[in-house]
Amino acid sequence: MATGSRNLGQLIGPDLPTSVPEPRKYSESMTQAINPFGPYVAPNPQGRRLVIADIHGCARTFNTLLGTVGLVPEDQLFLLGDYIDRGPDSGGVLAKIIQLMARGYQIYPLRGNHEQYLLEAAEYYTPPDFKHYVLELNECTGVIDDEGKIIPLYREFLESLPFYYELDDYYLVHAGFNFRSHAPFQDYRSMLEMRNFRAEPAQTGNRKVIHGHQVTSLQDIHTSVQRKSTVIPLDNGCVFAKMGDEFMRLSNVIVGHLCCLDLDTFQLTIQPNVDDVLERG
Repeated sequence: MATGSRNLGQLIGPDLPTSVPEPRKYSESMTQAINPFGPYVAPNPQGRRLVIADIHGCARTFNTLLGTVGLVPEDQLFLLGDYIDRGPDSGGVLAKIIQLMARGYQIYPLRGNHEQYLLEAAEYYTPPDFKHYVLELNECTGVIDDEGKIIPLYREFLESLPFYYELDDYYLVHAGFNFRSHAPFQDYRSMLEMRNFRAEPAQTGNRKVIHGHQVTSLQDIHTSVQRKSTVIPLDNGCVFAKMGDEFMRLSNVIVGHLCCLDLDTFQLTIQPNVDDVLERG
């Protein structure tokens, strides 16, 4: 576990860009594959490759973790989805990601099931019902306007998110892959919702799979990282920090941390939640 901290400096300013930067504007190493579900990302010889999962509206914790790892523009930062819902500042998380992209940081965000559900609900519900869904049911703050519509900049960002990334030595995905399917890399629902999946090196081309979505104990995360397992989970349920005792009672799982993994050194940085998280998840 990393305990040191480097000065992050001023990563973002007070203003958001008017549109989401195109990938090639902020990272020449990213090339779109023919398959729209999973862009390929080339190796990064100049910096680190970092992965963070399931921020869920915990903007302060996210910012603190970025400061701890000392993110610099030469690094590639992969985000595994579920930026919104449950935590106190979903809009703040989206704003931070977009601002980093606009400032030239190599940010590679994925789509999580909560982003997908938000986009689907916006099409399905009437504006009053959608507003209730967002604010009351999902506790998603700062993402819709007074008319009950997704803020245009955020909608553009959410609609641009791919379902997985392919690296030379990793697959990065929100939830997992259904390797029982004849086309696991086109089964986008499994990529968003899969739980308890297994993968063999022969199925992944000897790539490791890094995923979030399923709340996992710190011990199991540590063990997977230390063993350099084929499948490595990174979601420790950061947003559920105030429900830690209840999680321990029900499942013997310590939760409430945001994890960052260095894909090259396997250094795992663990940040306790510093947000005023909601009592209910």
